[in-house]
Amino acid sequence: MARTHVLQQQAAADSGLSDEDFWTAQVPYLERAMAGGTYPQLAGLDEDAYSMSGEEAMRFGLRPLLDGFEALIDSKKR
Repeated sequence: MARTHVLQQQAAADSGLSDEDFWTAQVPYLERAMAGGTYPQLAGLDEDAYSMSGEEAMRFGLRPLLDGFEALIDSKKR
């Protein structure tokens, strides 16, 4: 997740497009792909299924790892 976040930031800096501008430009292609029936499970997702920012997704993925490390460390203290 951290790598993805960094790469998104670099792509935005290199292209001059914000993440929102990039995805807005992809809408026609994504709509055609979803309407074609090739990806029925993906097409069935709610529109906000991928609404997390890169930073939010990174935090979401990191939290369970840190919680697991904390539990492991706590178990070794006993």
